[in-house]
Amino acid sequence: MTLLGKTILITRSKDSSAELRSLLESRKASVICFPTIEIKNPESWDECDKAIWKLAEYSSVCFTSKNAVIKFVERIRSIRPQAVDTLATRNIFAVGEKTKRSLESSGFSVLATPKHASVEELTTMLQTHRIEGAKILFPKSSIAREELPKYLRSMGAEVDEIVVYQTNYPEPDSLERIRQMFLENKIDIANIF
Repeated sequence: MTLLGKTILITRSKDSSAELRSLLESRKASVICFPTIEIKNPESWDECDKAIWKLAEYSSVCFTSKNAVIKFVERIRSIRPQAVDTLATRNIFAVGEKTKRSLESSGFSVLATPKHASVEELTTMLQTHRIEGAKILFPKSSIAREELPKYLRSMGAEVDEIVVYQTNYPEPDSLERIRQMFLENKIDIANIF
């Protein structure tokens, strides 16, 4: 099936949509990649680096996104590769299947993952684990919700939150360009992930 003359908007970066983009372009579509969020390094790695150097002090690590896994593991490997072995011995919790798969593909076992990917379900699931007195590390986005660390603290855990990536939104000029394309019917299909 040819898509000649069709313009398709993909709401991911070129790198993260390479397979889909290639498929669409092979069918002659014109593809526009417009990520609705951009993942960047944090303004400072200081807190993350401190946590990596004292990783053995934590009993558990909670991940609520695939990006947190990627950024945290990359940082460990770049500043203290032997800490990968330490991380592998911690209790690791993942908020959903994508996060769990990212951890497993990085070589880590996940102690528990809720059936549905939500912080609320993860907190419910954590009730079956020993939380009181635990020291827990929470690598997160710059815009992560506060429910999980708040819940863990209410259960008597000590929680260190570290920003391992920033979530940035598109520039207003870029948004306006895409909006204008929609208004002028220049986009035939939007593939929203």
